[in-house]
Order: sequence, then structure tokens, then C-alpha cells
Amino acid sequence: WLDNDLYVGIFSLTYADDNTELIFGGGYNRYIGDHFGELIWARFASDSEPFDRLYDNVGKKTDINIYTKGVLDLSDRWRVFGDLQLRTVDYTVEGTVAGPSDFAVDDGHVFFNPKVGVTFTPSERHQFYLSFARANREPNRVDHENGDPRPEQLNDWELGWRYQRQKFMLNSNIYYMRYKDQLVLTGALDDVGNPIRANVGKSFRLGLELDANWNIGKKWQWQPNLALSINRNIDYKEQRSSMLVDFGNTAISFSPQVIGGSLLTYRPISGLDIILLSKYVGKQFMSNNELEVAKLDAYFVNDLNLQYQIEMRKVFRRIIFKALINNIFDETYESNGFYFSFDVDNGDGSMTTVDGTGFYPQAGINILGGITLEF
Repeated sequence: WLDNDLYVGIFSLTYADDNTELIFGGGYNRYIGDHFGELIWARFASDSEPFDRLYDNVGKKTDINIYTKGVLDLSDRWRVFGDLQLRTVDYTVEGTVAGPSDFAVDDGHVFFNPKVGVTFTPSERHQFYLSFARANREPNRVDHENGDPRPEQLNDWELGWRYQRQKFMLNSNIYYMRYKDQLVLTGALDDVGNPIRANVGKSFRLGLELDANWNIGKKWQWQPNLALSINRNIDYKEQRSSMLVDFGNTAISFSPQVIGGSLLTYRPISGLDIILLSKYVGKQFMSNNELEVAKLDAYFVNDLNLQYQIEMRKVFRRIIFKALINNIFDETYESNGFYFSFDVDNGDGSMTTVDGTGFYPQAGINILGGITLEF
């Protein structure tokens, strides 16, 4: 059971003229959440009564922030922006969790999150931007329940180019994200199925993102996208068979290096759209140690979306018939799963780590249909 209360107050003050916009603001958030479980029935209840609480804890979180941000047009081509935020977070939990077992958290942080950048627009068709941002994020409740987490810090550099013509648009972005104590998925699940995260020290993500929109004649439109990335833990270490093993630089869990997508639309007649949706996801690991047993293979799936729209004059303004045929080539694949490990006593005082995995197979070809009535 949950019994939650949330109190929020925000304010902002804005100043603007022809070349400048400044905003000063802040917010106060207070969350109080009762988490408890009740006894419904028991054959041998001893001195328990129906609806006695099996566990009971109260989580309280106070989030206060103030910020100032601004945009300054230096000329028709140059624009600079900045954003400075000071944020304090205080989080406490007292009581017991399912088990029952004692659960207590007393965690407080003060974060400074700056962001600066510049945009250059040499012509109507081209725009370039460069930015730097630092972000800090506190662990959540699940992180505290499953470990002794530290907040994570991110330094993010981004460089981008936007190109636009009458029938074609392209966005490109290069980013480098450097982390300290990044909270990454371990692959394991807790007792109620929540994914477990853990700090991994130093890590980074380097990538290129591309997306486009191309109107090909009057009947065709193509919207492709592509993300290429390198996602690595630096000097990753893990306890295995009673020893601390240095795996070196490893792939961050659940982080494929290639993700591509395509949305191809064909409109043979007015009101009818035939859309082919394609998605490719490269191989990835469900753990941070790059063990082959924890690998998710790459997959490529295609869906077909059919929409037919009828304009009406009476009763309904518009009727839209929809049919979505998912996985039209009946591809066999898994898009997610979990990884776990445990130690087995060898009987001679030594331990051996055993690894295990589970996979979530996705549906084969399947069809959804619907009708939308607009008044």
C-alpha cells in the first residue's frame, strides 16, 4: 500500500527586451510517502489481527532549488545562453520493509548544475551549436533498498549542426558524457522485480546522433534516424569467486553501440497512409563484465501501419481507421532480460561464482486494429 502526499511551490520572474531574456526562479517540493503492507489472512495467525501491518515505513523527501538562466542575442547570427541551478535534496526513510526488516535512510546533497552554450546561424539553412552542462542526480529509493549508493555526476559536451531546406531537414549531434559514480544497471532484479543499479566509478558515453525528414515528391516521406555510440566503464572491477577481478574497460550494460530507425510513409490517395516502421538495435550486454552469457543479440524488426481517414459533414467530423501489423517478418528476438550471479561453496574453503540469465522473448507477428471518431 501507498499513502502519498506531495506539496509543491514554484515561482519565476522574467525580464525581456529585444536582445535579452532573463529568468530567475525556484521551487520547493515536499514528498511524504507511507509504504506499508497489511495482513489479509493467515491460517495460524497467533495474536495477529486482520489488517495488521506486516511492514511500515515513511519516506520523506525535500527538494529545494533556485536558478537563473538567460539568452542573449549578440547579433543576427550569434546567440549565447546560460543556466545556473543550485539544488538541495534531503531524503529520509524510517521503519521496516517487507521481510520484515529495518530500513533507514538519511541522505542529503547540495548540487550545483551549470549549463552554457552558443548558437551560430550563418544562414537560413544552417545552424551550429556548442554547449557544456554539468548535472548531478541523487540515488532513488530502490537504489537505497539494494545497496549503499552515491549520487552520480555528469559532465556533458555537445556539438551540433542543423540543416534545413524546403523538402529536407537534417539534425546532427555529437556528444561526450563523462561520469563520476554513474548509477548503471547491474542486470539483476530485486525481490519485486525492480532493476538494480550500482555505482561504477568512472565511465563515459561518446556518440553521434542523426535524424532527417525528407519529402520525396508528393506521395513519399522518409524519416530515418541513427545513433552510434561508445559506452564504457573505466577500469571496472567486480567481486568473483571471493576475489576482486579487474575487467578493465568494459561496455556499460544495456547500451548498444548502434540504434537505427526508419519511418517510410506512402500516401497513394488522399486520406490513406501506408507507413513502414523499421528498427535496428545492435548487440548489448545485460551486465557490466561483458560475459557472453549476458549478451543480448542484435535484432531488426519491421511494423506496418495503415491509416485511412474519412472527412465527414454530419455527426462526426472525421473517422480514422487504423491497423498496425507488428513484426511483419515474424522475427524471433529478445529485447530485454536480466542477469544474476551467486557464489557456490566448493567445500574446500574456496568459492566459485555462477552466472545466470533470463530473457524476455518478444511477440511474433501480431495485429492491432482501431477506429477513431472525431466530433
